[in-house]
Amino acid sequence: MALRELASVVRLAWVIFLLAAVEVWSRNFGWYDFAISRNRPVVWDMAWSQKKDVQGERAKRETSKRR
Repeated sequence: MALRELASVVRLAWVIFLLAAVEVWSRNFGWYDFAISRNRPVVWDMAWSQKKDVQGERAKRETSKRR
């Protein structure tokens, strides 16, 4: 019983180590692209809303509820 718990702790520690290694690897590649290669990713404009006319949609919904 205790050996199973110990094995699961070791497995969890190994997975966390692998995830940390992937994170460090990714950050190093990102730093290299930005600082060394001068590869600047395209920054998109922020979408403030998914709907064009939120107040109009709400008004339509309210009028349809009243009928």
